[in-house]
Amino acid sequence: MLATVFFLTLTSDQVDEINKHGWDGDLGTRYLAAKDGDIVNNRWMFKPAASMQAGNAEQVWMALQNINSSWTENQDIEVMNDQGRSMDVGDFIVWDDGSTERCANCGFESVPTMAAA
Repeated sequence: MLATVFFLTLTSDQVDEINKHGWDGDLGTRYLAAKDGDIVNNRWMFKPAASMQAGNAEQVWMALQNINSSWTENQDIEVMNDQGRSMDVGDFIVWDDGSTERCANCGFESVPTMAAA
């Protein structure tokens, strides 16, 4: 199945805002909520990162780790942004059947279905 991966991403201005107001500020609180699974209400914080064919979420996660080299160099993965970091807790996958899975502290969990906007 086709997997489109979205990374929880902050701009440099947003990082500056969190540094200024801390994790208790509005943006810091929303970022932590998104990382903890509140994807629907914080969808704007996620950016498309990669698209690839895979059989399950664990295959996607393994493909998006920078173990021996950057996954952005893998010809089987469509790179969709300049965030070459590894997939992390809070990032999510939208499958071509519309189902959505979030990278959790241990494994993956289903989340409310959403369009890959």
